[in-house]
Amino acid sequence: MENLVLDPKIVWVVLVPILFVMMLINMLRTNVARLMAKTPAPPEDKNEFRDSQALLRSQRLRTNFQRIPREAFEMRRHFFTHADDGVFSREDVRAPDPMAALGGNGGMMPGMEFQIIQILIFQWVNYFFSGFIVMKLPFALTTGFKAMFQRGINLPTLQASYVSSASCPMNMTALQGVTSLIFTDPPVDSPAVSNRAPTFGTSVMTDMKKLFESEREELGLINWFSEVSDAETQLLSSLKPSK
Repeated sequence: MENLVLDPKIVWVVLVPILFVMMLINMLRTNVARLMAKTPAPPEDKNEFRDSQALLRSQRLRTNFQRIPREAFEMRRHFFTHADDGVFSREDVRAPDPMAALGGNGGMMPGMEFQIIQILIFQWVNYFFSGFIVMKLPFALTTGFKAMFQRGINLPTLQASYVSSASCPMNMTALQGVTSLIFTDPPVDSPAVSNRAPTFGTSVMTDMKKLFESEREELGLINWFSEVSDAETQLLSSLKPSK
C-alpha cells in the first residue's frame, strides 16, 4: 500500500488527549508510590518472630548435631519434638491469613489497582478513538510488529510503520522517563521502589503448622554420631613428623 496522507487534526483530536491521560496516570502512580513508601510498615508479630526463630534453631541443630555431645543433642531434640510440650507440637500455631498477605486492601492483590486503571484506559481509547491512524514511524518495520502497532485496524496491506490509536497506551512506556524528569523518582534500592509492586504470597501466607510438622519429622529421623570423639587422636596424628 502506498503512503497514506494523515490529517494533522488527528494529532490534536486523538493523540494529544491519549498522551495527556497517560501522563496523568504515570504522575499518579509516582505519587502513590511515594505515599506508600512513607507509610510505616506494621510491626512484626512476636508469635511469628518466635516461630521463625524456632525453625532457624532447629535447622542449625540438624546441621551441627554431630559436633555436640549426645546428651546435649537429645535435650534439644526433646525441647523441639516432645509430643506434649515440644515447640513443634503446639496447637496454638496461627493459620495463614490470606487477607493479610493481600496487604489489607479489601481483598485486592497489590498492584491490582493500577492494572484496573490500565484496563479502563484501554476501554476508554477503544470507545472514543477506535479506528484512527495517528502517526507513522520514521523507520520501516517488519510485518511481525503489526499486531503491536496496529491494534483495532484490519488492513493486511498497510505498512507496519503506521500506528493505530488503540496501540498507543501499550506502547507509551517512554512516558515513565518523562515523568521521572518532572517528579524525581527515588533510587532503585530505596523502599519506595521496593514497595511499588509487592509480590503476592509473602511470609504471612506461610503455613507454620506444616513447617513445624516437617521439621519435627526431620529431627526425629536423625541418628546421632560424633565427629569430634577422637579429635585428640586426629590432632596428634597430624602433628607426627613425617619420615
